[in-house]
Formats: sequence, structure tokens, C-alpha cells
Amino acid sequence: MPAPQSAAISSAGRHPIASASGGNAAPANAAPPGTPAALIAKINRDTVEILKDPKVADRLHVLALDPGATSPEETARFFADELKLWGKVIAQAHISAQ
Repeated sequence: MPAPQSAAISSAGRHPIASASGGNAAPANAAPPGTPAALIAKINRDTVEILKDPKVADRLHVLALDPGATSPEETARFFADELKLWGKVIAQAHISAQ
């Protein structure tokens, strides 16, 4: 399948999408509560190794994605910070599910 013909956000003069808590918004691996720590560690190691592959990195760049990896603990902190921040915004704006 050919790559879409679109420019990266940064090449269009825009800033990368970022979270309000300071991190770049990015996809992340997730697992259900209770997943064994050893399995989470293995998935993380494998993901980091895959993202180091120049062919994978090049393909992601073609898709206007910037590959990177963090530890499961860093990812958990990021989402905890986002939930805290956006929970306040949602409460202050009186936003509710529809």
C-alpha cells in the first residue's frame, strides 16, 4: 500500500500536536489491569527494538509520525497527569457525557 501523500505537520508550519501537560501526544501501548509486569516489560522491550529499526523509523516518518518510546512507568505518569489535568478542565466547564 503506498504511503499517503501528505506533509508532516511541522513542514506545514504547524507545531506538533502536544498535550496540555507538556508532552507530545502520541499513540501508546496499553494493557488491561492485572497484566503481568513481565509481559508488559517484554512488550515494551520489543516495541523499543522495533522502533530502533531504520526501516520502521523511515516508514513512520513518511506517515508524518515521529517514532519514540518510553518506559511503561513514564507512559503511566503521562496518562495520570493528563487525566488529572483534563478532569479539572471537564469539571470546571461542566462537561458531561452525552
